[in-house]
Amino acid sequence: MKHKTLDNIPLGKPAVIVDISDSSKCKLRLYEIGITPESKIIGLFESPLKNPKAYLINGTVIAIRNEEAKNIKVIIE
Repeated sequence: MKHKTLDNIPLGKPAVIVDISDSSKCKLRLYEIGITPESKIIGLFESPLKNPKAYLINGTVIAIRNEEAKNIKVIIE
């Protein structure tokens, strides 16, 4: 399967997180809020300017800017 980055998944499609790039400035913060490998994530909404987007993960809605979402590799289910 080909990996995509979180910023490229279609809204409403579930995905599984595969990896978070080490170059991500807030990798530790992402881990702390539950964005970890093997977690399921779904894109819910995008702001009018398409940045940030809201994602559902572990029952919580989290807004992530596209700059950080580009560092999160996922597989669409």
